[in-house]
Amino acid sequence: MGGGDGQDRSAPVTVTAVLSTVQNVVAHAASYGGETVVARDVIPVSTALCVPVLIVVASVFGRGWGIVIRGEEQPMSESSGGRPVAESGTADVDRHRLSMTILMTPDMSNFAGNVHGGILLKYLDQVAYTCATRYARRYAVTLSVDQVVFREPVHVGELVTFDASVNRTGRTSMEVGVRVTTQDLVHQTVRHTNSCYFTMVALDSDGRPAPVPPWHPRTADERRRQLAAERRSQLRREIDRATREIKQPVPDDTVTGQGLEGSGVGKTVQDAASSHLSSRRVT
Repeated sequence: MGGGDGQDRSAPVTVTAVLSTVQNVVAHAASYGGETVVARDVIPVSTALCVPVLIVVASVFGRGWGIVIRGEEQPMSESSGGRPVAESGTADVDRHRLSMTILMTPDMSNFAGNVHGGILLKYLDQVAYTCATRYARRYAVTLSVDQVVFREPVHVGELVTFDASVNRTGRTSMEVGVRVTTQDLVHQTVRHTNSCYFTMVALDSDGRPAPVPPWHPRTADERRRQLAAERRSQLRREIDRATREIKQPVPDDTVTGQGLEGSGVGKTVQDAASSHLSSRRVT
């Protein structure tokens, strides 16, 4: 905007430029009464006195003068809700995945000197929660954990990275796969040490399961992960059905061996017992 003096105040004014001008004025004004004060003795003092004043001025009038105190202003997009363009362009694309890196310290070790498995499980659950909650934009809880495979031990002093991604979505649930890699900071070696799959459920404000946005894979790798997640979901249902069958009460006559002849289970048990007795007679 223009002022009455004809100056254009819309041009950005940096703190460095203002500070340089003040220093020059102080240096020229240092000569008084025929005695010249050395500029190098005045400028540090003037700088210390002017910086707080400039910060206050910049904070009050910064919008009108375009003063930038920290870094450079980033272009904003009207459709991004005030966020920088670079951030709004990738936020939704990468919302289904995240990465967390932690340094393994001595307080995380077990009796063998390696990182305790419980510590890794805690971080695995945290990164799965963060990934699911950010994707669903709702509070998410852990329903189940599949295939927590500890391939190799994790050592103290290594840098551990947890890469998580949403592989598949149901109506209210999500499968979050987590891959754990470790890096030896001295030898610069990277190892794949752990993998697991979490089933997370989104909840509403009343604590009841809530719908989640459907996940549509975009790459061949994401499609492969989705198909594998669907297969794991089928296996979980089969395991649940088999578990319910196992928990069924056993008839009393099967305890004494009666009534086993007509069932496949009884025949299998009898065959195993006969084989065991035969082997004992041979020996």
